[in-house]
Amino acid sequence: MPRRFSTEGRESGRGCDGGPDPGGTGAAAARREKVNVADLEERVQETMRFHGLLEEPPDYSARVDDPIATALRHAQSELRTVVAMNKARRERLASIAKDRLGYQEYLELRDSLDKSIASLYGKLQKKDAPKLGKKKKKGPEINGNANGNGTIVELPKPPPSALGLGPDYDLRLVVPDQLKQLVETRRQWVTTVGGIFDEKERECPGRIWGLPKKSIYEGLEEAVKHDLERSLQPSGTIGGQRTTTYQNTTQGDEMDVG
Repeated sequence: MPRRFSTEGRESGRGCDGGPDPGGTGAAAARREKVNVADLEERVQETMRFHGLLEEPPDYSARVDDPIATALRHAQSELRTVVAMNKARRERLASIAKDRLGYQEYLELRDSLDKSIASLYGKLQKKDAPKLGKKKKKGPEINGNANGNGTIVELPKPPPSALGLGPDYDLRLVVPDQLKQLVETRRQWVTTVGGIFDEKERECPGRIWGLPKKSIYEGLEEAVKHDLERSLQPSGTIGGQRTTTYQNTTQGDEMDVG
């Protein structure tokens, strides 16, 4: 007698044992439990690692000493040196520029005092200038030294530098208080402020005026390298791990490039 197969399970989408039938209809497959792709991929990767088909996941935080990373570290070191050198050059050049601007202001104020002194002295000279044209008549004297017909006798002219500085009772030149104060102010200005610029010019010729005899950046490169080496030295250890602090940097890979 021929064997008869039941199609009840196939039509219902289940196998003979009641489990899901892979060859079921589309409606039955839609009713199956949906599988998460991420979970499936993770399970497949774990299975492949278990059988040795995949290696362990790489540690991206570890430093890989490949040629590109080595070249980047060398370039970063050179960039840090160049940035520090440019910053030091700007600071030195700005310091010299400030000194020269200060010297120009000093010269302007000194010239202003000179003009005030010359203006006041000129006014005093003009005030005494008309007196030179006046002539005095003298009558006949008893001793007969003067002419009896009233000859005009001219007074002796003072030197031009004495104009405006009228003599006192002792026939000494008298400098007005206002002119004396201006001259004293100029003397103090040249002695105190001008002396500072003179001292700086003696220490470094060409810093205040003229052209420098040598480069203004002389010795700067060695100082910058020394500062960089000192800034990269470890500052201490915490919990058995070495910690390093950097000057002008917040982290090892960050720097001020401005």
